Amino acid sequence: MVLQYFRVIDNIVKDSLEAVVEAKKDEDFMIVGGVAVQLYSNNPEIMRPTSDVDIFLTPNINYEIFSKDGEIGWRIKNNIIKNGYQCQLKRGRYINEVKVMDGQNNKAKQLFFLHLTSYSGEFMSKYKHILEREIYYANTLLIPKTEMKVKVKKIEDILPHKIKRLEKHVAYLPDPLKKSIL
Repeated sequence: MVLQYFRVIDNIVKDSLEAVVEAKKDEDFMIVGGVAVQLYSNNPEIMRPTSDVDIFLTPNINYEIFSKDGEIGWRIKNNIIKNGYQCQLKRGRYINEVKVMDGQNNKAKQLFFLHLTSYSGEFMSKYKHILEREIYYANTLLIPKTEMKVKVKKIEDILPHKIKRLEKHVAYLPDPLKKSIL
């Protein structure tokens, strides 16, 4: 299965976001990254496609709790399965991953990921004030083609990270091209 890229208007993304919203109990979360930028767009079709949704989850939990029966990862997985997809939970370095497949394993027609943060206690304490501010000021936006709303990181909090990433990529370009981009 080749990695595919989607927009927020595609069913696999929409269904995955709905599964997260429906799974929420005591947790709070906000969408960050590329899908957050797409949600701010008046025309998501022109936005850069992505292979995942990045979600900041609070409280911060490790994989053992995330994947436990009845916990948020387990609830998301069950909701995704109810939507007709295959699903696997995985542990990453700084994330808890939900792998969403339309079809079985390497025969899947579509493959998409939900990445829910799982930061170290040290990271969380160091950046707690920033993360709390970002959650407090997050906007609530409608998921396209649904009646569901999600909390989305403010665009001005997303763009510095996107610009920093672009600067890293541009650093490898020849000088005339760098100047035309920046």
